[in-house]
This record gives sequence, C-alpha cells and structure tokens, in this order.
Amino acid sequence: MRLRLVKFLKSNLWVVFLFFILSIVLFSDFLFKGLLPIPSDVIVGAFHPWLDNRWLGISTIFPVKNFEIRDIVYQLYPWRQLVTESLKNGVFPLWNPYNFTGISHIANIFAAPFYPFNFLFFLFPFSLGWSVYIFLQPLLICFSTYLFLRNLKLGKVSSFFGSAVFAFSSVIIARLEFGILGHAAVWLPLALLSEDKIFKDKKYKWWFAGVIFLLFNYLSGYLQVAIYSYAVFLAYGIFRFFQYKNKKALIFILITPFVALSLGGVQTLPFLSAVKESSRIVNYGKEHFFADEFFLPVERLITFLIPDFFGNPVTKNFWGKTSYYEFAGYLGIIPLFFALFSLFKRNKKKEIIFWLILTITGFVFILPNYLSSLPYRLNIPGFSVLVPSRIIFVIDFSFSILCAFGFEGFINSKEKFRKKFSFITLFLFSLCFLVISIFATGKAIFIPEWQKNLIIILRNSVIPVSLLLALLFSLVIYEASSKIFIKKIIIFVLLFLTFSDLL
Repeated sequence: MRLRLVKFLKSNLWVVFLFFILSIVLFSDFLFKGLLPIPSDVIVGAFHPWLDNRWLGISTIFPVKNFEIRDIVYQLYPWRQLVTESLKNGVFPLWNPYNFTGISHIANIFAAPFYPFNFLFFLFPFSLGWSVYIFLQPLLICFSTYLFLRNLKLGKVSSFFGSAVFAFSSVIIARLEFGILGHAAVWLPLALLSEDKIFKDKKYKWWFAGVIFLLFNYLSGYLQVAIYSYAVFLAYGIFRFFQYKNKKALIFILITPFVALSLGGVQTLPFLSAVKESSRIVNYGKEHFFADEFFLPVERLITFLIPDFFGNPVTKNFWGKTSYYEFAGYLGIIPLFFALFSLFKRNKKKEIIFWLILTITGFVFILPNYLSSLPYRLNIPGFSVLVPSRIIFVIDFSFSILCAFGFEGFINSKEKFRKKFSFITLFLFSLCFLVISIFATGKAIFIPEWQKNLIIILRNSVIPVSLLLALLFSLVIYEASSKIFIKKIIIFVLLFLTFSDLL
C-alpha cells in the first residue's frame, strides 16, 4: 500500500503540487495572516449587545461582509465545538443544553459527531483545527475527483482540470466555511470509483471501500447532499450495469447505500426519533412557501455565465431574490466551453450522455415546473422538506466531469474536427451572451428595478465577457500555430485564466 502511494505521488508530482498551490492561494489569509476561515464579523456586527455600543452618541456597528453565511457562527461552529469539548471531557455529546431548555445533540446530523475527520479537533486547538478542517475540503476534493477521472482513462491534464474545476466551483466555495458540503463532496467521486472497480475490474473487495465512502459521505454532516450522492451512486451503478451486464456487481451496488446507512445507525436512529418534532416537518411539509422560494428563478440561469449579474452580498449590491449562495453554481467560462465541447466528442459517448442526462435532470428539479414541485404538492415524506436549490451540487459535479471529457477531446482530437466544433461551441457561447444582453436591455427599459441596477449588471459582466474574448483569441492562436510548444503555452494560459477566475 505504501509503495503504491509513493508510486502515485512520484508519477503525479506536478498534479499534487498544483493542487496544494491552488489551495494555498485560496487560503492565503489563513496561512500567512493568521485569519480564521469563519465569518466572525457577523457576531459583533449583527447581534446584541455589540449592536448597542455607542461612542459619543455615534453608533459603532461593525461592518458585516456577508450576513448570508451567518449559520456558521451561530450553529455549525458552536455545534462542532460542543461535540469536541464534550468528548475531550469524557462525555458523549448526547445533549445540547444551550438551545432554550435543551435539545438532542447526537440527533443533530449537522453537528457531525461521528465524522472521522473530527480527529483534527483533538490534534489542534479548536479554532486552528476548524481552520485546517476547512482548508482540507478543496484539496481532498481535488484528489478524490482526480482519482475518479484517471480511472475513466482520462489524461493527467484533463483529470487535473476537471477535478480542480469542481473543487473550486461556486457550489463548493460559496459553502466552504460551513465545513459540511465540501467534506460530503470528497466521498462521492471515491464511491463512484469503487463502482467502476467492481463493474469493470470485478474487484469485489472494493465494495467494502464503497460502503465506507458512502458512510463517510453521510456522517460528514449534510443529509441532503448525502441523499443526492446516494442517488447519483445508484444511477451510476445502473448505468454501468447496462454497459457490463454484471448482475452480481449490480446486487452489490444496490445494497451499498443501505449497508452504509445501517452502519451509520448510531446517527440515523436518534435523528429519526427527533425529526418528527422538526418545525420543517410540522410546518414546511404542509406549506409550499418555503420550497417555492428556493427554486432557481429562470433568469438566474444567467449566473452560470455571469456569476455576479445580480450583484454580490459581499460588495453590498446584491439585488437578486432569495439568496446568493443557495444558487451559486458558477464553474467558469472556459470550463463551460469544454463541457459543451464534450458533447461533440466521438469516443466515450455513452459516459458523456450519462453525465449530460444527470446535468439536465439537476436543472429539471432545480427550476420551477410541474415535475420539480410534485414532491412538495404530494407532500412526500422526507423529500417534501428538502431545499430544491441544493441539487445544484449534482449539476456542478456533472458539469465538471463533462468539462474534463471536453478538455481531453479538445487536446487529442484531429485539427479539422477541433476547429469545426470549437467555433460552433464558441458561437453558442456568444449567442448566449447576446441573448443575455437583449434580455437585460429589455428588462431595463420596462422594469425600474432592472434600470436601477443596470450599472451593476454592466460592471459585473466585464470579467466574463473578457474571458470569452480571451478564449476566442486563445483558440485562434491554438489553431493557427503548428508548433507543439505554442499549443502547450495556450493550454497553460487557459488553465491560468480558469483558476484566476474561480479563485
């Protein structure tokens, strides 16, 4: 095992190095300035008694950068700290005495009392342990997704690209400091990798690994993402069954989620006993207003191309409805180009179609329509209280896999094929931006709110449009040059632009 790890590190040294570099850049404030990845400005800037502080009759309210992620400081951070302190004192965290008259803490999945990576809080002081815990999320996602993509026979550069795009996509970054979605995301690619090992290589010992990966995905503290991960796992298993016709493998795959949940019974049973008292079950399950607010408005599809089209809460100019981070799914202009290019790829067609269907399914259930509202109108137990916007996790993951396939197809395809479909894809991109321009102009003419925020739209469109032009310029040079060295430089430039955009 140790020899395999050493061999992997040696053969993928530059990939490992770049994963660390990207993570270090993202967490430079923590690593070099000693700042913690937690929105603690919310505590003194949005709550009493600090709001009451005055000096010479002047309010001294501390500026809050992003109030939307306040759950971290008054829920997730103290919950995890309570788990850690209880265990350090030799007491199992059964009860949280700080919520009114008290509440079951072991039943709180968000507190993640059984997640293995909690060991970090015993190695370091809690605040530092939390920072390391947050820091590890994109790094581990990079490694797990890279392993999955390499197993799909994609090249190192393509696998690096797809895995890093997912790890630093908006769905991960916007929720990074919560410390739950990122850790849940780590285990999905590894679970899918175990399926491939079972179906393609008939290595059934990987079934045990698959069980552990799904178990950790569940214990990481984000139940809704675990539900989606299990659904993707089962869908992928059925897809592989139709490819390889391995009934024995299919049986193993179908029972894996149930075995994982059974092993996590120490978390599941208290949760089920407490969930019937949840206000979301009692109220939201009967009223649709909660879910209705969290379907992705059709106009917010624009943010997949222009992420801050409706402003940003950090810069205090957000004017979109409901939430910014709930609908944050931006992957970058260049990755989306390669994701679309993958649709023209001739080999690996079945796999590309699977991930395309998964992406489309995600959009069907995140947008307001008859099918997506069905679980809420029928009041299906469990599903009727899920927040629709969270399925954006599946959309971004599927898109990331497609962009890895597209990148591989781009660098390996024949010149005539690449030229033709590169510029078809680019034309579609340009058409999307043109439609957005016409749409925004029309709205600004007839709707005062859009007219008032037109300057925000224009300013926040500069970078995406510049990236589109840089992509066009890069493609022209790539196709015009016959020198391998120039082509490699262009690929490097595209990678640099991608991660400059995402970070």
